[in-house]
Amino acid sequence: MKAAQHRAVADLKDFFTLTASAEMPGRRILRVRKPYIVITFDSRTELYEAQSLCALKGIQGRVIPIPPSVSAGCGLCWRMEPSEFEAHKEELLQMAKTSDHVHTVMLYSVENTASDASNDNSEEGQQ
Repeated sequence: MKAAQHRAVADLKDFFTLTASAEMPGRRILRVRKPYIVITFDSRTELYEAQSLCALKGIQGRVIPIPPSVSAGCGLCWRMEPSEFEAHKEELLQMAKTSDHVHTVMLYSVENTASDASNDNSEEGQQ
């Protein structure tokens, strides 16, 4: 049973690599765990009001399901980069109502990176 699971995981990794390569030749998908700030809300109405306010003020972020490490709120939360939180800390703390609604969590981020082979080929063509 474990061999079948390992094969399934390997196939899934190949799928992500092939999907990225098909969409953007010479690119690979890289999953990286990074710290993010998540703000939880007691109701979805509060969340959507905060989302609108963030859009008006140009605060970058997105609505995501609450991570398993956080148990609070309405099931959804506002996720943002820590640097974005620090830049707008006072406004965001007013939206969150209490600091108990602000959490730092490690989440996966999917990034597209150029593969080594495509970088080598592009450098040779420029010389």
